[in-house]
Amino acid sequence: LALGITATLVATLVPVCVRVAGATLAAHDQSMSTMLAVARLEQLRGLTFTFDETGGAGAIRVTDTVTDVAAPVLSSGGRGLSPSPGGALLRDTEGFVDYLDASGRWVGCASPPPATAIYVRRWAITPLPASPDDAVVLQVLVTTVAGERRMGPRVDGVRRPGDVWLALLRARAS
Repeated sequence: LALGITATLVATLVPVCVRVAGATLAAHDQSMSTMLAVARLEQLRGLTFTFDETGGAGAIRVTDTVTDVAAPVLSSGGRGLSPSPGGALLRDTEGFVDYLDASGRWVGCASPPPATAIYVRRWAITPLPASPDDAVVLQVLVTTVAGERRMGPRVDGVRRPGDVWLALLRARAS
């Protein structure tokens, strides 16, 4: 009798344990994706986007268009806050994508993703239509490489399960 009760309990608890383990892994991926998206958004937010009023001819717009944020360390030779091509969040676009391992360490930015890549991080910089010279929308999308392969190519801007998609409006500051 005791063996029968134990077997019944084990049989009902195993699926619960499997579901809990799966939910824990999904929560970890979601947390890591959020952290990676916030980090990129903060890097973009930290780039120069201001007015220089030291000249005698009035305020001059100054925008960082040369910082490479796709590399592991900020350096020159990139696109900075230059507008991204259309669809930069939907597909891997040079200068607007990088890949990270399970610990969130940078592993590359050339497509296809390296074998060690777990996360793909894409970003887009879009001038705000109402004020294209003085405001930009910064967007960052982070998802898993496995999720991208499983779900297939993106054809629209719809959020998928497991995606972290953050956006920020940045106005030129004096």
